[in-house]
Amino acid sequence: MKPACLIVLVFGFACPLARSAQAGAPPATQPPGSRDFSHMQVIKLANGPNAIDIDGDGHKDLVFNAHRSNFNAHDFEHITFYMQAPVAAGGADATTSEKPLWHVVPFFTAQAPEFVAFDTIEGADCWLRDMVLLRNPEGSITAVVANRDMGSSYADKARVTFSIYRVAHNANGQAGAPPIYFQRVDRFPGKSLYCDVDHAMVAELGVKLLPRPEDNGIDH
Repeated sequence: MKPACLIVLVFGFACPLARSAQAGAPPATQPPGSRDFSHMQVIKLANGPNAIDIDGDGHKDLVFNAHRSNFNAHDFEHITFYMQAPVAAGGADATTSEKPLWHVVPFFTAQAPEFVAFDTIEGADCWLRDMVLLRNPEGSITAVVANRDMGSSYADKARVTFSIYRVAHNANGQAGAPPIYFQRVDRFPGKSLYCDVDHAMVAELGVKLLPRPEDNGIDH
């Protein structure tokens, strides 16, 4: 298993819920020139709670990273995102005080239902799914997800698909959407075949993983 500091998130979508209202979402695509992330700071996650500003408002939110052991080579990390926001007394959420509530920060795509948690896909040879959190200049987070086709085995080299998520706000209070969420703004295939998705992010997107993914003898 990779060091905890590299759990710059990875994931398999878990817990599908309602479909996105897409309120205030960023554009559906980005120009190819924006696919270079070499200038952006990587946010490293430790096991357990991580106090991280998700939307760049200057307040610490919560990213929780929990380990799921399988007693084999396929343990994985389970990651969830939360933010606090005040709710007025007697509001629609049936609260009785103005104490801030913890809210789930889910992920949306244009086609899929809402997903509220993410799991890595790990093998002894290579990881097939991972996510990196990057800090934008204005303070919010961009999430870069890499997902590899299975191929013939975990040690195979196969196609990698990248997905880019950015923070979106439901500023108008549109029904069905949370106050803050991650919206997928870009999705594209890698140019080469890879065994490990972290190597793909370093090679094709310029993501500066520190330390660099270890060399385990596999041709990545």
